[in-house]
Amino acid sequence: MKSLKYLSLYIFLWLFASCNKHQAISMHWDETGCSNPWDSFITLDSFTLEEYHQGINDYLTSEGITVNYISSELDSSKIELCYACHCKTGRVITINISKGDKRKLKQLSGNNQFGLSFYYGFYLIIYGIFLFYKENNDQIFYQELNDQYVFITDINTLQASNDPISNHIDSILSGFINTSIISTGKQHIYIDDDELPDLYFEIIDLNEFNNNNLPTGFDSLAARAGSNTIQFLDNSTWHYADALNYDDEIGPNALWSENSVVLGTFASAGNFNGKGDKYLGFRIPYNGNYNYGWIKLNCSQHNDTLTIYEFGYHKTLNRKIRAGQHNGNDQ
Repeated sequence: MKSLKYLSLYIFLWLFASCNKHQAISMHWDETGCSNPWDSFITLDSFTLEEYHQGINDYLTSEGITVNYISSELDSSKIELCYACHCKTGRVITINISKGDKRKLKQLSGNNQFGLSFYYGFYLIIYGIFLFYKENNDQIFYQELNDQYVFITDINTLQASNDPISNHIDSILSGFINTSIISTGKQHIYIDDDELPDLYFEIIDLNEFNNNNLPTGFDSLAARAGSNTIQFLDNSTWHYADALNYDDEIGPNALWSENSVVLGTFASAGNFNGKGDKYLGFRIPYNGNYNYGWIKLNCSQHNDTLTIYEFGYHKTLNRKIRAGQHNGNDQ
């Protein structure tokens, strides 16, 4: 399928080049000579840019060259005395002529001290490269998040805070939420475009909560990720997800866990806590096939803070991806 896309693009570029009737020509003046074939033809001492363009057009027409349009990079609408005096500042006049007049303009340039470059084909190459690059980039869906989830461990500080996570924990402590597990609540992330949450991150207290015994602080926290649909890279097979480094490969040659995986827990268990920025590999099942992806995150030493930076996944089924990969060019 990919080869067919490339072949189609090549055919398109070839047809575009073959059928095009015009040739764009960029003319750069020689910085030492500054002469051009229409200096003597334009006799005004001063003129507007439009008048100068018209003078060039009239001259080339008198030489039998059909001009489609003339444009200039100059911002000024008034040019003092001779335009050629400005050539050392890198001014460029672009002239679009009929393809059949290319030889005539080349002959004119051979008798004068200004440079002439035909860059129509060059633009086609650049356009083709742009399409290839865009196609490769589009193969990977990438999104920045920069979300941070903090489980405040001091009770007094937590109850004085007014962020959503602290309010959720305080509601558990106050009995408004009936549960035996104190946690940040599931912080959901949307990976694909179906408007349904795909996975979540959560920090929980491993000590069972008893309403009759309010804790003074939390020192037995664990961080985890979970999903009802997405699977996590877990070569331990014990639901301790792999902490990947940048550029590590994520693909079918690995073991995967469903439901939830541990990122960090007490006694420094877990592969993410205190290890700095790491990558969590995941895959999205689709009719027996998979989209492979990664999530860049940081889990603090004591599992009280999770920072989720960004994620990306390959939109082509069963294509492997590298941790941190943003586009399809670096596989």
